[in-house]
This record gives sequence, structure tokens and C-alpha cells, in this order.
Amino acid sequence: WRKAIRRHPMISAWPFVVVILIQMAVGGFSVYVLSATRAFVTGENLWSKGQHEAIYFLNLYLDTDEQKHLDAFRQAVAVPLEYRKGRQFLEARPPDRVGARRAFENAGNPPEDLTSVIWMFGNFRGFSYLEEAIARWKETDLPILEIDRMGETASTVHTPAEAAALRERLVEIDNEITPKTIAFSNA
Repeated sequence: WRKAIRRHPMISAWPFVVVILIQMAVGGFSVYVLSATRAFVTGENLWSKGQHEAIYFLNLYLDTDEQKHLDAFRQAVAVPLEYRKGRQFLEARPPDRVGARRAFENAGNPPEDLTSVIWMFGNFRGFSYLEEAIARWKETDLPILEIDRMGETASTVHTPAEAAALRERLVEIDNEITPKTIAFSNA
């Protein structure tokens, strides 16, 4: 064995090369997971902001009856609706990654983040922290759908009492959604 090492000194270096290659692979994987986590957090921020902006602009529309506020509402509510659609595509069996990519991009995610977000959802879904975050995310589906319906009917509101009732319900929904978005962020 010693003679072989003297003749071929590289034989003794191969364990170190293997260790270095393993460390490089682990480091690369860690960087990718970190990048996917950053993309996920960026998406969470867009999702949360879209919900709250939808409520804000719908309230403005009810106060002013200005079309620009209703248009801003529709833009804002589209974001959480697209995230919902993207999540549903990924939860389908088999998952529709193309549909999810399109929905997340429509929601405002940077195109360069989409692959890693979809990868993270698919590969880490079973981990408790991500599963808990997804559960909080799902809890906002019904309130967001209700806000969307309210926006569709807002242009038919003609009396101050009708507008006041919608505003009151928007406050209730905001009070319901806010703790859920915070729980999603903290999960």
C-alpha cells in the first residue's frame, strides 16, 4: 500500500477530493434552497399586499364612486386570486407546473423566481413549517373570494346604507385576514 502511494501520490488525495466535492454539492444545494426561500417570501409579500390593497381600494371606491379606484381594486385582488390558482395547480394530481408558473407570474412574481418557488412547493410541502404556511394561506381563500364578489357588485351600490354595509363587511374581512397573513408570514 505504501509503495502504491509513493508511485501514485494522488491515491492518498482522493478522499479529500471526494469531501470537497460533497461540500460543494451541499453548498450549492443550500444556496438554491435559500434562493427559493427568498422567492417564496417575495411571493408572500405580494400576496399579502394584494389582499390589503384590494380592501383599501374597494373602500375608496365605495367612498368616491371613482372608476380608477375600482380598477385599482381589480388589479389588487387579482394578485391573491392568481396565487390561489397557482397553489391549486400545484396541489392537483398530477401537479400542473405550467399552469402554476403562469398564475404566479400573473400575480407579479419575477419570472426568474418561478422555477425555484414551484420546486420548493413540490419538494418541501411535507415539512411542517411549509405545511403550516400553506394551511394559513388556504384560510384566506374564502374571504378573498368574498372580496372579489363584493367588488363585482360594488358598482350596483346606490344608497349610503348599502355602501356602509359593504364597508362594514370589508372591515370584518380585513380583521379576519390580517391575523392569517401574519400567521402565514411567521410560519
